[in-house]
Amino acid sequence: MAASRAIDQAPEDAQERAVYLCNAAACYLKKQDWQLACEQCSAALKINGSYLKALVRRATALQELDDLEHALADAQKVVELDPGNAWAVKTVAKLTPEVQARQEKLKEEMLGKLKDLGNSLLGKFGLSLDNFKAEQDPATGGYSIKHYKYAQGYVSWGLRNPSGLKEKLLKQTAQNLIYALGSVRLLPCSYNAAAEDRQGKFPVIIFSHGAASMRNTYSIICSEMASRGFVVAALEHADGTACCAELADGEWRLLQGLGTGAVLEAKCEYRVTEAVTLARTLQAMTAGASISGLSLSGASIPGLSLSGRSDPATAFKSILDMSRLAIMGHSCGGATAAAAVAQHGEFKAGVALDPWWPLLPSQSAALMGWQTRSPLLVLGSQDWNTPGKMWCDGLESPQ
Repeated sequence: MAASRAIDQAPEDAQERAVYLCNAAACYLKKQDWQLACEQCSAALKINGSYLKALVRRATALQELDDLEHALADAQKVVELDPGNAWAVKTVAKLTPEVQARQEKLKEEMLGKLKDLGNSLLGKFGLSLDNFKAEQDPATGGYSIKHYKYAQGYVSWGLRNPSGLKEKLLKQTAQNLIYALGSVRLLPCSYNAAAEDRQGKFPVIIFSHGAASMRNTYSIICSEMASRGFVVAALEHADGTACCAELADGEWRLLQGLGTGAVLEAKCEYRVTEAVTLARTLQAMTAGASISGLSLSGASIPGLSLSGRSDPATAFKSILDMSRLAIMGHSCGGATAAAAVAQHGEFKAGVALDPWWPLLPSQSAALMGWQTRSPLLVLGSQDWNTPGKMWCDGLESPQ
């Protein structure tokens, strides 16, 4: 073909090359070689992304190849560049409902297959996804299940920004599965049970979760410690590192990531402040003081409400031994525990489970010099926390 010879002789970056490629595409359209027509138009559009003829011809070929979604995108681009283009306006009007219908059909087919997979897993627990009714939002067409923000948060760690329809459906289905599986795993405890009538007070542990986790993630550890006579208060950090956190005003904050530099250091300081605030709140509760009167760094704590309509001023009055307060955490929570116990004397001991040391600010007391006499127990993995690898031992510290 003469067009092919001209393309071979044209410079790579020449605009004429785009014209030759588009002319070659016109020839392939006449021969009904839709695939080659698409390829020639795509090559032309790499040189000139606003080349109207190439967009029109590629959209025509894509329709013949039954790739309506991409054909619609090309037609919409033509309308954007040339609003008066009658062919493009007509094509957009024709393809839009067809593409939407196909997407809905694909969504139903994929949801059916994924539902079968979910039911095969849940069947072992005597459940199915039919136990969890999905509701479609008429405004967006999306599906949601009430009260499963935590499932959304967990999935956001691995599928934060799904791009295609398949990824979006996978994210939605994964959320439903996590919600369903989480609903059938119950903790071996009594909800709103009264404290044991015993001599003496209960020692207290404040637990700090790791990144992409939340207050219930470490329930097996917290339940074990509670079974041994500790009152365990599990934090749900609102610094954006939790998979999801319910805020005091009822709003939800989904996972925002860790960040770097000053952003990461600020998250550590925020976490430590939350732990100190909780410690002082528990101190006020066991003293029978008014929670609304408690303040930290000049900011008063809003009125506290407890589940089961318990009175915050009496629920734990005189039963918490705050002289034996410890802080425990895993990963980012382990680093939070180290930072808190190194700086704040109300924590009499700390337990760091495989702490993630990069969370610590460069000037943290855990790195620069302990400001308390409280000990810290580090239980770590071989990769992160053995002698010589722990920042707090001075050997691998940034200092």
